[in-house]
Amino acid sequence: MLGGTFGLGLYAPMGYQRVAAGLNPSGIRPGVWSLVSNDTKVIGDPLPLAFIAWQSGQFHYKLSGMVNVPIGDYSKTRIANIGLNRWAGDITGSLTWIDPASKIEISVSPGVTFNGENPATKYRTGTEFHVEAAAMYHVSASFSAGLSGYHYQQLTGDSGLGAVQGSLKGQVSAIGPSLTYNFQIGQRPVYASARWMREFNAKNRLQGDVGFLTLTVPLGAGLPR
Repeated sequence: MLGGTFGLGLYAPMGYQRVAAGLNPSGIRPGVWSLVSNDTKVIGDPLPLAFIAWQSGQFHYKLSGMVNVPIGDYSKTRIANIGLNRWAGDITGSLTWIDPASKIEISVSPGVTFNGENPATKYRTGTEFHVEAAAMYHVSASFSAGLSGYHYQQLTGDSGLGAVQGSLKGQVSAIGPSLTYNFQIGQRPVYASARWMREFNAKNRLQGDVGFLTLTVPLGAGLPR
């Protein structure tokens, strides 16, 4: 399609999240804090996606769009939630450069997310800009290691009846090690990646450590035609 390869897919996030925070509700007595903590291990919102990809020499390009469907586990009484409980749409462009001679791969993926309102909290997060990047070294044909990171920045402020703190704009950055490994189950290829990143430079947003384990299975690969 349009000189490239078209595809459809689905993200099905599952994970564990723990949030702990010291709170001083009054703000009058700085030494008086109460500890609030919460954790959850659930299935998040599914994200159907569509993409189109092109290749030109050592450069690979991809344009993708996906939608967050708010049917995952969520509770407004928890501070730890993997599900967003809101509709959201995202458009992301990706550029990857791979040099077979040096075995180096560099990727960057900027995108924008448009959020709907959370009906449980009457809170609408503003439009978000995000960019992910990675620099990897291919140790072998199936294994690579390197660094990855991201930066998140709200373009517009929060709104809705639940935005009692005003029109906040959040931001945060993160960086950490990344590993990828490719293998096969029968004739079907499987692409696995593991990333751990430490967040910093947070503003109007929680800050912590983030870990991701991603498994990608092409549904049409290896099947008889």
